Amino acid sequence: MSSKSRRLFSRQAWISFLVLATVARAAQAQTPTDVLPFNQASDNLGSVLRSSSQKVLGTCQSWPPRLAKKPGDQNKKLTDSGLADGTDIITGQLASVLNIKPDVKPYVYDASFLRMLDSVSTFDPGVPNSQLLGIAVHVDPSQLQLWGTSTSTVKYDCLSMLSLAAQAGGGFSIPFFSLNAAFQASQSVSSNQTSTFFFGTLQSPFDYMYHSADPSQRLFAALKALEWRLNNGRDSDSSQDQYVATAQFLTVERGSAASERTSFLGNMKAGVTFPLANLSSQISGQYTTSLQANSTSYITYFWSPKMKSMENVSALTRYVANSLPQMVPDANELTAGTTVNASTSVSGWPDELCLPGAWTLITKNSNFSASALAMTGATTNGWPTCTIKASFSFPGQNTKPSSDSGKQTSSDPNQQKPSDLASPQLYLVSATNSNVSIPLSVYGTFHSAGAVSATVEPVRGNWDSDSQKSELYWTISGDIDLPKGRVVSSKEIKTAEFTCKTADGSPLQFDSVEFDGAPKTTPRIKKDSDTDFTIYASVSLLSVHKYDSDANQADKKTCAISGAMHLATTDSGGKNSSNDLVNFKTTVVYFPNELTVPVTPTNVSATAGTAQVSLTWTGTQGAIKYNIYRGTAQNTEVLLKSGVQDTSYSDTSLASGTTYYYKVTAVNSVGESPRSNETNATPK
Repeated sequence: MSSKSRRLFSRQAWISFLVLATVARAAQAQTPTDVLPFNQASDNLGSVLRSSSQKVLGTCQSWPPRLAKKPGDQNKKLTDSGLADGTDIITGQLASVLNIKPDVKPYVYDASFLRMLDSVSTFDPGVPNSQLLGIAVHVDPSQLQLWGTSTSTVKYDCLSMLSLAAQAGGGFSIPFFSLNAAFQASQSVSSNQTSTFFFGTLQSPFDYMYHSADPSQRLFAALKALEWRLNNGRDSDSSQDQYVATAQFLTVERGSAASERTSFLGNMKAGVTFPLANLSSQISGQYTTSLQANSTSYITYFWSPKMKSMENVSALTRYVANSLPQMVPDANELTAGTTVNASTSVSGWPDELCLPGAWTLITKNSNFSASALAMTGATTNGWPTCTIKASFSFPGQNTKPSSDSGKQTSSDPNQQKPSDLASPQLYLVSATNSNVSIPLSVYGTFHSAGAVSATVEPVRGNWDSDSQKSELYWTISGDIDLPKGRVVSSKEIKTAEFTCKTADGSPLQFDSVEFDGAPKTTPRIKKDSDTDFTIYASVSLLSVHKYDSDANQADKKTCAISGAMHLATTDSGGKNSSNDLVNFKTTVVYFPNELTVPVTPTNVSATAGTAQVSLTWTGTQGAIKYNIYRGTAQNTEVLLKSGVQDTSYSDTSLASGTTYYYKVTAVNSVGESPRSNETNATPK
């Protein structure tokens, strides 16, 4: 029973036991001390401020501080009864500066707030660094907003703390003997005791990044959480681990000017409040260095914490998989002995996980064999970037046993099902726990040389333009690859096989899957001999599995599409052939409450040609199309082309010798991203 419940019992002993039990249970459900894994401070915040004030002012005058009530009192001595006790006046004004309520009884964490924000499951400040997430103490100094909103710092020495009396009003001033003592203390490193305070609203950098619109931040947080779970034996999906998502806080420095004379904290101007997020890069860099190096030189008091549970390993793995860009292979057509090399560059992949020894490459398709894995780390735009290169081979043996002999048979392009070769099903398997594997999606559909196949373009998915966003649709375009002399006689969609799987693996059934045409219109069926195709698939919002209208939900709901098309072909001799082509392309589409303006395209590059410029850029998650802006001088670009669906564009019929400047934006149904960095080229 909580302390609150015990007080209720003593005051209301005349109430029946049943009623009392009900009240006690209600009190326990609402009292954080009954469920939160923290120690509560023995004193309230007012006592904490008095203790800090005494540490500082005790070095320049006797404690408690004495204040002059009127100008004539300034010449009075310390023992004069006409002087006022300034304890409550100074500490009350200090509480006002720090924006805290003195009567709040906080929780206490015996280290700096950075270490507390990095804690999961256990909030013992003495745990080794290996048991911390390792995010809060490694925040880029230019992104101190990750620590929270309205987070500030201020340092007080004798003189600046005494001056709080004048700021409090009421006509109080500092007696001359206190001023003299304060000035003398300021000249002596050993006696000029200081207290530095950090205060405001904390936010867990992990929580901020995990729910960020920036895919690099989301991936970084998910991988750090996955790494923490694996390294700390918390890899069971039943593990329940909490972290502090937000809290009001006050962190107090334990040191003195004597120990920090050469540091930024020791030399910062006393009595001036600095918002952390607004500090210059140089100053914020000094701040983070000092806080990271001296984490236990502080003590943190916090209250009104909001706790969240970290996702389990399965959820984190899905989250990572949905955030990865597709790997680009150097070949999709397979012959016996073909080795395929595929690569991708992933922004937000932590350095310590970008090592071949951290992962093993496997394939779950028995028609392929994993050959090699290379991982190379770098830094791009302040974020760790990992280039993943995977090699896998097609031995040319169908490793699936035949129905009558159980022996392996040679791969025959005319007998091999295209669906057997469509995807190598590559996975990164953790070296720490072989049960943890991350699927790697490879662009395109693999097929045997000489076989009928389909090349599928990137799937386009979005909600309709209706403000209610009542229908989600995809556009799947591609070309059918035929051996020489073979033509398409008919094609049909295997409607039942088209699904959109959510993050938890639950499929959505499509309301309609159609060849060609536009959503909500009668489909236009092209003649059967055409080898190009466009498929539209749509699903009603009412069918969305576990749809949650809360835009701040922790588990963002996404969808990845898969499906198949049945194709009949005829060769020049009139021989018919039937094939099922798998049109599979992972595409992450956020449900409407999760849609945000897409992130600005990166790596925009312009290459000059004869009277033309070729543009390329890296696509961004959530983008449906791109807009191109052009100008003939820096920062004068106007819209050149809208609705570009690829991540490249050729600008033709240009004047030779003229320099053209370009910027690119990403667009979806919510809006348009900020413009990219400028690039330029001069056609020949």
